[in-house]
Amino acid sequence: MNKPVKADRLEAGLRVDIQAPCRGFVVALDAIPDAAFAGGALGPGIGIEPLESGLYAPCDAEVIAVSRTRHAVTLKAGNGAEILIHAGIDTVKLDGKGFAPQVSAGQSVKAGDLLLQLDLGALAEAAPSLCTPVIITNGDAFAVDVLAAPGLVDRGAQILQATATTAVAELADPSGESARETLILELADGIHARPAARIAKCAKGFSGRIELVRDGVTVNAKSAATLMGLGTAHGDRIEIIATGSGAAEAVAELAALIRAGAGDAVTPVAADTPVLVEVPASAPAELSGVAASPGVAVGPIHLHTAAQFDVPATAVDMAAEQARLDAALKQVQSAIADEARQARGERAALLEAHAELADDPALIDAARDRIAQGASAGAAWQTVTREQAAQLEATGDKRMAERVADLADIEARILGALYGTAEAADPADLSGAIIIAADLLPSEFMRYAQAGIAGLALAEGGATSHVAILAAAENVPALIGLGPRALTLPQSTPALLDTAACKLVLDPSDAAVTAIRDRKRQRKEAEALAALASGDPARTSDDRRIHVYANLASIDDATSALRNGAEGCGLLRTEFLFTHRRTPPGETEQAEVYMAISQCLKNQPLTVRTLDIGGDKPVPFLDLGDEPNPALGLRGIRTLFAHPELMRDQVRALLGVAARRDIQIMLPMVSSPSELVDFRRIARELADEMEIDKLPPIGTMIETPASAVIADQICAVADFVSIGTNDLTQYTLAMDRGHAALAGRMDALHPAVLALIGQVGAAARRAGIPASVCGGLASDPVAVPALIGLGIGKLSVVQSMIAPIKAIVRELDAEHCTRFAADLHALDSAEMIRARLVAEWPQLDRWR
Repeated sequence: MNKPVKADRLEAGLRVDIQAPCRGFVVALDAIPDAAFAGGALGPGIGIEPLESGLYAPCDAEVIAVSRTRHAVTLKAGNGAEILIHAGIDTVKLDGKGFAPQVSAGQSVKAGDLLLQLDLGALAEAAPSLCTPVIITNGDAFAVDVLAAPGLVDRGAQILQATATTAVAELADPSGESARETLILELADGIHARPAARIAKCAKGFSGRIELVRDGVTVNAKSAATLMGLGTAHGDRIEIIATGSGAAEAVAELAALIRAGAGDAVTPVAADTPVLVEVPASAPAELSGVAASPGVAVGPIHLHTAAQFDVPATAVDMAAEQARLDAALKQVQSAIADEARQARGERAALLEAHAELADDPALIDAARDRIAQGASAGAAWQTVTREQAAQLEATGDKRMAERVADLADIEARILGALYGTAEAADPADLSGAIIIAADLLPSEFMRYAQAGIAGLALAEGGATSHVAILAAAENVPALIGLGPRALTLPQSTPALLDTAACKLVLDPSDAAVTAIRDRKRQRKEAEALAALASGDPARTSDDRRIHVYANLASIDDATSALRNGAEGCGLLRTEFLFTHRRTPPGETEQAEVYMAISQCLKNQPLTVRTLDIGGDKPVPFLDLGDEPNPALGLRGIRTLFAHPELMRDQVRALLGVAARRDIQIMLPMVSSPSELVDFRRIARELADEMEIDKLPPIGTMIETPASAVIADQICAVADFVSIGTNDLTQYTLAMDRGHAALAGRMDALHPAVLALIGQVGAAARRAGIPASVCGGLASDPVAVPALIGLGIGKLSVVQSMIAPIKAIVRELDAEHCTRFAADLHALDSAEMIRARLVAEWPQLDRWR
């Protein structure tokens, strides 16, 4: 009777008994202190004033939505009834504070399972009321009986009964009409209970299918529950899509309702917020995104379809299910080990993280407990991985939420081992295709990369996600953050992906395709010639020596750096030692790795950046607290000072290796000379303890406008400086470098950024110390003349660009660059600067 179902069809007569989700006082529907609930706009039901800090499942069901602000959970019972449990009144405004969901969408629960943990003390102070409505949101298809009178009720007592009164499923409208409209959501608190009720009621007035889309997620606009589960927030871009008779009228009416607030407060969004509009059919469509991996690609679109699994909820033979889970775990562990033997770099690090999850005793023990309670092996594994994912998502930290992909990946691998997969296409048939997806699991991307795809375009994704990092490592051109329209593109449509322009162009003209292919051919020829001279020094035609170093992030990177022509390492990102670990590496382990990398470089210079975590780089073993704006919080050197035990271990390891090898220490996110002075004092104390006489050179990253503006003061206490242009550009332009709508404007050749680089170069010359660039601009061929002209003598670049950058340097005259760069910052835009540079040095065009 109460078995969860996924079908939309309702069978008349099916009944579900609904229990009290907590101990508390029952409140009649019309006495709930919120008009949307009391008036029945959201559906029939009851209210409870909770007397305990947990809300529990009122019946066996499937979780179909957990609100973005974590204050509400919606379930689908076995007869199709959608049950909303809304903790408190107006709690959407608390933005998740005081709530800790214990479940996630798609999870099956049994009556009495914990859904939501509440901080009653905090909520009592912040919320207008703790009254918790329990509502049947699709109540128009049910006869709902209230079984509990107002007064005290124990958790588990029967409070409602919902009996399906219809057997009619929503049918497709044969008219063939369709319409859509995109708008920016100006509801102050997003689509929560009140506006969801009004939007659903409006949508039900039309016979066809009506959907709302946000970031690739599509929901039925006639269901208040799924509208709430869409997780919208003020400023989100949403799309209304209607099919069937009256589609245009439905879209217009819904859009007007939403713009008016749907009964809720409206806060206008800034006028310059970009809105994606329909491209006329006569013009090639373009979608904008964020470049995750550089390059261009031409090929047919292939829309990715995720693997589907038929997972039974329960099993009778517990011993057999336990054996099945054990066998699946061993199979996946063995497969990961086989893949890891062939993997290097980022892919190897990812597989190491997945191997840990597949052998995680906490996950495995929890799954065994679920099987002992009657769950199938698949349902048990699904439940425990999703509970862990929900805990990560409940932090509200988008960086940590991105790591949920690892859990989803290992869940899919185990389910595939248990039940097999039903993939829509064989990746081996997709050589040369551009893959389109909402997002991909890392293992899905790796299968596509091995098949030889031409490019990747994701509707969602993050700049720090594993897939973005893997795409760069595998040299697959990739854009992320294209938005939901990407998922509506026709299968096999010819497309051109250009990460320099941050565009995906559909049905490109023959001329555009020819131009791209010619550009790729010319670049390949130039790369082949550059590779022949990769081992030669880079000297300008007037004999100025420019050192070209490699950016490294692992031992594997170091083994190939010299082969690619690097003269050393200008930036070793030490985060690879700390991520995907439950405990930080100790001094001995770190020293062994730094020594190994130095040996791979054959004692060429090695510049090691101290641990740069925080911001978009969380680590599992360190709780950095709630960061409302991580980019402006504990990052880089600030994090090390806040956690001195991490600093001391890393510094001791570096000092020990530096006593025998050519190593420099570089501090990230420095904004004041005092930070370097304090660090040097600590290093001196540790060196004295270790009986080391001489400190290695200690320098700083220049990544903030503050450090660039006071470069003279910083250069007075630094042994060298290195400019990180990615963050310097982000902070100078006040633009999030992961923001899709701003991707085309995030250019480090912006005149303001060049002016700051020039200030740093001049300050370094006055102080008599070297200045380098190790950010993305150093690997940008068009920028090389400008950087040399601004006094930069060392460029630390991605490995694939070592030989090309050296080749470019040899074609330049340094004095010419200096004269030319003097007034570049006076131009109006990065576009003008790029055009001026290519006009002055036409040979740069072949590298773009």
